[in-house]
Formats: sequence, structure tokens, C-alpha cells
Amino acid sequence: MCMFNMKIKVIILFVLVNINVYSQEDTLTKYYLCINGYTNYNSSINATSYVKKMLNGIGIQDANFVLIPCRCTDNVVAVVYKGLRYILYDDLFIRDLSDLTDKKYYFNLFVFAHEIGHHLNGHTLLPKESIEISQKHELEADEFAGFMVAKAGGRREDIIQIVNAIPHPIDNYSTHPILERRLKSALKGFDNYKIDMSYHDKNIIQKYQKEYEDKIKQHYIKQITEQYDNFQYAKNISKAKIEIIDYKLNGDKQHVFNAIKYYKLATAIKEDLVTIFDLANLYQEIGNYENAQLYFNQAYILTKDPTYLLLYLDLNQQRGITRIDNQEFINVIENISYNQIRNYNAARALSRYYFERDAKSINADDTALAIEIMRYIENDSLYIYPQDTDMSKMNLADIYSDLTIYYNALKNYDTSYSYILKAMNLYEEVKSEGRLAKVTGDNYQVVLINKALIEVYLSKWNEALETTNILIELDKHTLDVYYCRGRAYSGLGDHKNAIKEYSLAIKMNPSDISLYYYRGLSLCKQAETFNKGIIDLYTACSGGYEKACQILDNIK
Repeated sequence: MCMFNMKIKVIILFVLVNINVYSQEDTLTKYYLCINGYTNYNSSINATSYVKKMLNGIGIQDANFVLIPCRCTDNVVAVVYKGLRYILYDDLFIRDLSDLTDKKYYFNLFVFAHEIGHHLNGHTLLPKESIEISQKHELEADEFAGFMVAKAGGRREDIIQIVNAIPHPIDNYSTHPILERRLKSALKGFDNYKIDMSYHDKNIIQKYQKEYEDKIKQHYIKQITEQYDNFQYAKNISKAKIEIIDYKLNGDKQHVFNAIKYYKLATAIKEDLVTIFDLANLYQEIGNYENAQLYFNQAYILTKDPTYLLLYLDLNQQRGITRIDNQEFINVIENISYNQIRNYNAARALSRYYFERDAKSINADDTALAIEIMRYIENDSLYIYPQDTDMSKMNLADIYSDLTIYYNALKNYDTSYSYILKAMNLYEEVKSEGRLAKVTGDNYQVVLINKALIEVYLSKWNEALETTNILIELDKHTLDVYYCRGRAYSGLGDHKNAIKEYSLAIKMNPSDISLYYYRGLSLCKQAETFNKGIIDLYTACSGGYEKACQILDNIK
């Protein structure tokens, strides 16, 4: 009756790619793949908000930086690729390093300011001619980063703590300077701000407006048309990301529609995976699943990366569509090694696919695999958004909620209940911190309903009533809520209230035969309503509810 809710060879000869590495050197191959692969929508938008604040702070409103999360690189880098300026960053690496400091905001600010300093100083336009020049560029970027921390209200102590948290070479034979030199440059930038608050503003703006543009003309004179297209493309991408930042700040979905408009202007110039993937996410955000699936499918055709098919599948699951008729689609999904999936929604969709694969019954092996995938998501921290703690907590709560459903299907109610309590605790943490709006959506209510159902299975009658009281306060009047309340009152011996709750449930769904069985049991407990109870039991029995037939046979 009640169901749980549920190659590459880097082509340096043809493309100028200059990289300034923030910490240690990494291979060009990984960065090339990141630029041409999919990005993490939320991480990218959160990082862009840092950049927007910094550029506005020095009078540069639109510098057209494209930010892409690039996990498993342990780095943050500034890159010029095909005329566009990128900042690639490993968000988990930044999180781990920032944990070594007291103030994560200033650490993140320093990291991104350093890479922006490379771009604004023109370092990414020319190949490194020597270790000395490379070190000089790193020190100039550190100076700019120190200046930006000062401008944001940081202290000298913050600079010292930040620089000490970053890996450094032990000698002067690396592309990066040793700790003492980097700390000195960062503090120089910090002190320059305190002495003359316009010091870097003047120097950076001058470099941005003159020196940078001169270098572009010098090195790309033969590609003026392509550069113009790249500029227009990047400008539209930048405008789209700013719209998304505004949406995250005020929740007005008009910003999402504006972002889609700018992305489409960008794709009219050229289509690439980043814009296609972001468009899919934006259409999903406004509930336009048809267009979202169209772009996810387009991303799969472009890359043959099964992650995009899983994201397509995720949208179907959100719409309640679990049946897949395309055998080719099924073959691709079932040949995926789940530990190669690095996207939270894609991995979770794969887990749900195996759980729901057999529409007629629960398959223990499929459910065990679904559980295994969910534990992989948790253990490998795929659910984490380093710059959005609330989102990370709610993602983890959703994992626990899914595990609740899986273990419940296996009739392991105690384990199921332990996971639902973990999910509730995470939601309550966000709620207690004053962000109630984030946890009163459908997911939170589903967790509450599932919690009440398990409490009924475990005969935790008082707990079930407390849980359903919360749902009623949230104006969640559903069949499951009334069913659970009826079972709870019946379990406590309060059959009068049980009958009332069952009747409300039957009113909502008169065709649910099991409800007549449970109401019949409570009616039969009272002499004055015994005959009505027999009628309910006959109704349930004639509808095929075997337990009702057995009780009637015993009465005869």
C-alpha cells in the first residue's frame, strides 16, 4: 500500500597553451581534458563569485575568465587556451589546504587572486623563458594576492598562515620560489595596500588596458577574427555566470532565463562541452526537463562519456520515469564501472537504476549493488561542494535517505532506521542554523514520510505520531501521513482516533484495499462499530487482501 518515495597528446605545436602552476607542476594532459570535459556547475558558479568580487574591487567589471573545476589535479592554474583565459582548480584540494587555516575565505581569496594576478599581469601570454622569469611571475602573482587579501579586510597574520599552508619547493631550482620569498612578496602586496590603497588598482588596470591588449595584438595578429569571436563568446559566458550568481543570491529565476539567453548567444559562436553541460543544468533548474535531456544527450554524443547518459537518466528518475526501452542505452549503463563516475548526480542515478531495474520485485543482488554505489559516493566525497556546506549536508542526507529505502526493501528495518535518523540530523543542522527554506522542500518531506513508515514497521508508535505531526505542520496531508497516524493510534490502543485517520486516508484513495483492512481491524475492536468493521474486512477480502480473508475465516 505505502511505497517508499523515492591523444590525447597535447598539441602545443598548434595551440598556444601557457600554464602558471599555483603549487606543484602537473601534466598538461589533465588540464587539456578538463577544459574539454564537463565542469561541476555549482562549484564553478561559487568560484566565479570570488572572481566577480575581486574584479569589481579593482575596477575591472568584465575580464572574461572561465572557471572550471578540475579534480584529481591537486592544483590551481591560470591557462590561456585558444585565446580564452581559464582558471582551473581542484576544489577538493583547495578544501584540504584551507582546512589548515583559520579563515577559509581568505585562503580561497588568496588562491584565486594569485591566478587572476597571472592573467592580469600578462604572464599567461608568453612561454616561460627561464626559471628566473617563472619565479618572478609567481612572486608578482603573490604580491597581487596579498594586496587583495588586505583589500578584503584580512590581516598580516592571515597572509602568513595562508602562505605557510601552501606546498613549496625546498630550493631555488624550481619554477616556484621558496617559502621565504613568496611570503615576502605576499606581505609586500599587503603592505602596499595599507600604504597606498590605489597602488595595485592603478598598476593592474594599466596592465589590463594597455600591456595585455598590446600582447594580444602582438601574438594573435593573424587570428583577429577568431579572437573577436572568442572575446564575444567569453563575454557572453561571463554574463551568463554573473546572472547565475545573482540567482543564487536572490532566488529570482529570471536570472536563470537570462543566463540561458547568454549561453545560447555563446553557442551560436561555437558549441563546446562546457556550455552544453551548463545549459542542461540550467534547463533542469527551471524544470524544463525536455531541453535539459536534449543537452545531456548532446553532451554524450559529443564525448561518448556515459556520465551524460546517467544525468539524462537522473532527469527521468526525477520525473518518475524508471522504465528504459532503449537497449543500446541499457547496454552502455550496465557496462559502466561505477568507481569511474566522478559526478554526484550521475553516480546516484546509477545506484537508483539498479535498485529499480526489476519493476516487478526487489532483487537482492541489484539492491546490494545499489547500496555499494551509494557507499562509494559517500566514501569518495562526491557529494561535497566545498563552498556550499548546506548543499553538501543535504546531498549526504539524500544518500542516507536512499540507503533507507534500499535497506527497507531488504526488510532490514533497524539499519534502515539508523540511516533515516542520520538524514534527519543533517537536515536539522541546516534548519537550526537559520536556513529553514533550504530544508522544507520535497526531499525533507520525503525523509519525514519514510521515517514515519519505518517507525510503523518497528512499532515505534509515539515516534511515528511525532514525525507525522511535523508533516502536518508543514501542511503535508497525504495518504501516507494518515496511514501512519492510523497505525500509530491503533498500536497505542486509541482505535477511535485510528478510525478517523484511516477514514481520511480512504477518502484520499478509495481504491486502496489495504486501508479497509486496517480500518476494519480498529472498528472490530469496538463493540458499537464491530459490524462496520466486518464490512470493511469483506471489502478488503473481495479486493484480494488475503489477511482480511483469513480473519473472516477465523470469525466464522
